[in-house]
Amino acid sequence: MEALRKIMSKEIILSYAEARKLAASFSILNCQAKKWPFRWIGHTAMIYRERMTDTVWVYESTQTGDADGVRLVLFSQWLRDYPGKVWLRRCVFANGKAKRRGQAALREHIKGCRGTPYPNLKTAKGILFLIRAAWDSCLFKKASTNTDTDGYFFCTQLVAHAFRWAWLVECSYIAAEFEPDDMRDGSFDDCLWAVVDLEPEVRIK
Repeated sequence: MEALRKIMSKEIILSYAEARKLAASFSILNCQAKKWPFRWIGHTAMIYRERMTDTVWVYESTQTGDADGVRLVLFSQWLRDYPGKVWLRRCVFANGKAKRRGQAALREHIKGCRGTPYPNLKTAKGILFLIRAAWDSCLFKKASTNTDTDGYFFCTQLVAHAFRWAWLVECSYIAAEFEPDDMRDGSFDDCLWAVVDLEPEVRIK
């Protein structure tokens, strides 16, 4: 009986083929690296599914290895190489018109933002930019709030910026105020228009 309980409680990890079927544009990837401090910080990326060729890409901003900033990576390669756990939240549109408009907007966002650098973590300004995303203070509201910028992107900022660019949110926000946990606990979901929905996350790695 104990063995059965362990099997039932074990988190199911979808195969790549199953994950690829769910990987629609604007789907969010929530990640947890194996190593500290990245395990504690988390990482956010998103899916771009190119309609004409049905190629699935990961759209992200990262500063790992040789990467520095916003890039596109094939989903299969990215998933194979990511050093940790990954969960996918499929993005679902209410109708075909909204989906086509969102897809076109995301394509333009990628054209305009690909190659934009990651905040410079060798400077105090860059480090503070990341700290402010997680730091929310009523007492020090101005000091704990980021400015709205598209001159550089960290991971969750890029995702929130892309959703806002595509007019998929109903509230005004500063994209750089979001952190990875906000894409998992429902904080970001509260901003979405009724035309779009993010399904509960499923583990894919």
